[in-house]
Amino acid sequence: ASGKFKLKMQTDGNLVQYPTDNPIDSEDYAYWDSGTTTAGDNVSLNLGSNGQLYLLNATGFNIRNLNGLVTSNNSDKAFIRLTIDVDGILRLYSHSSNQGDDWVSEWPSTTNKCDPKGLCGPNSYCTLLDQEPVCTCPPGFGFIDQEQKILGCQRNFGTDGCISKN
Repeated sequence: ASGKFKLKMQTDGNLVQYPTDNPIDSEDYAYWDSGTTTAGDNVSLNLGSNGQLYLLNATGFNIRNLNGLVTSNNSDKAFIRLTIDVDGILRLYSHSSNQGDDWVSEWPSTTNKCDPKGLCGPNSYCTLLDQEPVCTCPPGFGFIDQEQKILGCQRNFGTDGCISKN
C-alpha cells in the first residue's frame, strides 16, 4: 500500500483498490478493480520481464492481461516497476538502459485522476481542471490547511454563532 491507498486480491479473484481508511473491504468503497470476480481463490498478480501485467488463476492459467498486449520491443527497458502513486493510481513504469532517461508511465489503472476515493480528504470533493485533480470544499467549509488541500475541509464556524449559544 502507498499512503492513503491499498491494493488487495480478494478471495473471489478480483484485484481491487481501496482507500486505506475504508471501514470494510467492500466493493462499495473500491475505485478500481480487475473485473475478475468469478476467478476464484489463489489468483496472483504477475509482472513479466516484457512489462506484461497479468493475473494467473490457481492452475497457472492467464485469466486477464491488465495492460493489454505488449507489442513494443522492451529490450532497452532495463527496469520495470509497479507502484501505487500518492494520487492513488496504480501505475506500471519502465526505465530504459540509456543513462539519463526518466521513468515512463506505461499503464495506469485509471486515467481519471479523481477516481481514487478519499484523494481530497474528508468533507471535500475532487474535480478535474485540465485533467488534473483539484480539491474543493463545499459551501460553509474551508480547507484544514491551505498548503495541503488533500487533508480535507472543516466547517467554517464564526464566533457570532458561538456567542449567542454559549
